Amino acid sequence: MDLTTHYDVVVAGAGPVGLMLGCELRLGGVGRVLVVERLAEVDETIKAGAVNSPTAVALDRRGLLPALAEVQRQALDQFREFLRARGGDASTPPPPKFAGHFAGIMLRADMLDPADPAFADIGPAGDVGLVPQAALERLLADRARQAGVELRRQVELTGFEQDDDGVSVHVAPTDGSAPESVRAAWLVG
Repeated sequence: MDLTTHYDVVVAGAGPVGLMLGCELRLGGVGRVLVVERLAEVDETIKAGAVNSPTAVALDRRGLLPALAEVQRQALDQFREFLRARGGDASTPPPPKFAGHFAGIMLRADMLDPADPAFADIGPAGDVGLVPQAALERLLADRARQAGVELRRQVELTGFEQDDDGVSVHVAPTDGSAPESVRAAWLVG
């Protein structure tokens, strides 16, 4: 890649927001989208263990609900296996459904009033919540690639210069290879 390589948008970071943005840009008709991520693989560190109801609804609108439901099924199977391995009762119900949080205080979906307009009519998305961030990132990375987003891992954004015509984005492969630069109309971080 050199300065003659041009993208409409470069997105710094392949977390859920960066990947979803890449997908949405392509769905919106943006031509060339590049997402750069310094990590080689999805970070398996537990950051977020669930998606809230509005997120599930948004992902449902993009056709991802079946994949999210499968991730949740697998997570519940792992929960049951965890209990069995420790001599517990695998028929123990899973933790209450997660609806979101406020300042780290978890909101249980079974404690919310389904007649409240903020929670009404969310449909089958209301049944999905136990989706770890790493799994969501893998789903969104697959979706981004299918949409035509270029995803480059092990590439760190090291700097940029904006001018009247766009931005020069400087990236360096984390394997020590030579740094590179690309031109873009927009840089999002």
